[in-house]
Amino acid sequence: MPHLLRVGLKRASPPGVAAFPFSVPAIQTLPSLDLSARVTCFVGENGSGKSTLLEGIAAAASLPTVGATEVTRDGTLAAQRLLTAALRLTWAKRTHRGFFLRAEDFFGFQRRLPSSARSSSNGCSTSMTSTATAPATRRGSRPARRERR
Repeated sequence: MPHLLRVGLKRASPPGVAAFPFSVPAIQTLPSLDLSARVTCFVGENGSGKSTLLEGIAAAASLPTVGATEVTRDGTLAAQRLLTAALRLTWAKRTHRGFFLRAEDFFGFQRRLPSSARSSSNGCSTSMTSTATAPATRRGSRPARRERR
């Protein structure tokens, strides 16, 4: 069961805001999105707002990042942090497990690894899969305890 059930704007459109990210049509007209499915895919043309929305959600959820500056200090996410105040996240169960990973963050993370760790991987997709499936904590610095089922 997903923890984040729904995301939408608190108001139809933030008043008087014409700058990015509120200038993106998909953000201006964002309906309430149902995220209750096990997998949700955002599909659209380049520049349509997919990444902007995902980055805004990550900032609003206070997710830790992997291999880059935290969302709250990342200069490339300043506009997306503005979006957080306009987003309404609806949770089934609020959790602090998980992390936010962009492709560019992953490559920066890989560069920080010792060369022995980099050479032992079988390529980007294997390394990214290993990173994505590893347990994460609020700070993303040490493995979380596994929940018993």
